[in-house]
Amino acid sequence: MSLDTQLPEGHTGRFTSPDLKLRDSKTMWGPLQISIHCHRQSAELGYQAGEEAYQEVVRRFGQGTISADTLERFMTCYLTTPRYRPRIITEKIVAEWKALFVLGWSNQLLQDLTHRDTDDLTNTHL
Repeated sequence: MSLDTQLPEGHTGRFTSPDLKLRDSKTMWGPLQISIHCHRQSAELGYQAGEEAYQEVVRRFGQGTISADTLERFMTCYLTTPRYRPRIITEKIVAEWKALFVLGWSNQLLQDLTHRDTDDLTNTHL
């Protein structure tokens, strides 16, 4: 599931600082719709990076326990990747990027858990 990002309602798009280029985003997190209001431009790239990083970890290591250290290493790696790196880096943008990375990562984890639980229930004979 992707993150749908737009300018805040009623905003003209005129900004003076990259730190002020705010966006609103919506996404599905499992069965819930999440709205993220007024995050900085390019922070949404963190969400996409989190989804892809989770898929890469599952592909490489299989499903299981991933340590916080491993998650932090993947987060740092993806933040330096040109495809996911914000054009302008500020402390606030990086903090929001990391938060959206974790949201994207956890969305993929939740989808895997939901599919696994559904498969277990359909394969159980009562």
